[in-house]
Amino acid sequence: GTLAELIEKKTNGVDEEDMSSSTPYISLKHMPEESVILNKWDDAGDISSRKYQFQRGDILFGKLRPYFCKVGPAQIDGVCSTDIIVITPKKDDIWREYIIFQLSNGSFIDYCDKVSTGTRMPRVSWKDICEYQLPIPTREAVKNFHENVEPILDLIASNIHESNDLKEIRDSLIPRLLSGEVR
Repeated sequence: GTLAELIEKKTNGVDEEDMSSSTPYISLKHMPEESVILNKWDDAGDISSRKYQFQRGDILFGKLRPYFCKVGPAQIDGVCSTDIIVITPKKDDIWREYIIFQLSNGSFIDYCDKVSTGTRMPRVSWKDICEYQLPIPTREAVKNFHENVEPILDLIASNIHESNDLKEIRDSLIPRLLSGEVR
C-alpha cells in the first residue's frame, strides 16, 4: 500500500500573537539527525511567524533537506516550524510506532531525497510522502509491534522529562550554592 492509507497531516496553524512565550517550540535545529528521540526544544518567546501546533505523541517529520532524517514523536504539546510536518495515524494509535519507524527507515529517506524539489533547500512534498509504497502489515502484527515498542518509547519519554527536571533543579541550585545562600 501507500503511506496515504496510514497517515494524516495536521495543519493546525497558530500566529505568534496567539501563543504564550512559554509555549514549547521545536525547529529543525532541535531535531537530531537519524534518531527518533526528540529531547530538545525552546520557548516560543522570539517567534515571529506562523507555526503548526502539535500534541504529545504526534509524529514530527522534517520536510526540508529530508536526507538529514529528522523524525520522531513529540514528547510535549507545543508548536513547530512550518518546515516540519505534523503527522498522526489515520487508523488508530497502535499504528504510531510502525509509522515512526517507517518514516525513519533509510529506504523512505532515500525516496524523499530523490523526489524533493529545490536545489539549495530541497523539500519533500506531502503528496510525494503519501505516495510512498510500503508493506502494510496485518492489524494483529501491528498490535504486537505496538505492544513491544510503545513501552520502550514511553520509558525514553519519561527519561527525557526527568532529565529536563533535573537540569532545572541543577540550574536553580548552582547560583544559590555559589553565593553561599545554600550549603
